[in-house]
Amino acid sequence: MSSDAEVCALYEASKRMPVEPFRCRLAPVFIAAPCGQVTSAKLDEVTARLKAKGATSEAGFAALAKADTDSKVEAARSGEIGGLAEPAIAPEIRAALKDLKPGGVTAPVRLANGCHTVRFMEMKPASTTPIPFDEVKDQLATQLRPQRMDKARQDFMTALVAKEGISLDEEALKILAVQIK
Repeated sequence: MSSDAEVCALYEASKRMPVEPFRCRLAPVFIAAPCGQVTSAKLDEVTARLKAKGATSEAGFAALAKADTDSKVEAARSGEIGGLAEPAIAPEIRAALKDLKPGGVTAPVRLANGCHTVRFMEMKPASTTPIPFDEVKDQLATQLRPQRMDKARQDFMTALVAKEGISLDEEALKILAVQIK
């Protein structure tokens, strides 16, 4: 188990880092397409309707998403999937959102499962406000365990070598480590 002092030191060191990545509130329209199929009649139809007046407004996009998305979960929520943290957003979609302002709609973005046309609703910037220590104490202690185990193993081996007069062939150990991986 990690000591409270070690956990506190890790907490203090990590306080200066962003605690939470930026989050985007998104509403996609998903059109399923087999891998390798670039377009479909349904995708062309939905794209054309998105270009119609009012279709990219929040209400217009929600109606289109509810009627046309191939995702039952998104259809039930009128397309809205809520606030996603940056790592949860596919890199291709993050790239398409890069230059959009809230209310903007991407061109169809092709992913492995189909095409996603995404309405960018809002963005919450990354947070640098530290999470209270009590909320992360257990997580930090868990994070320290492997480091402590490695140190204990290394200390044990050092003591064993000193006590028993064992010599280790460092080059042979490096070769063996590569073979094990």
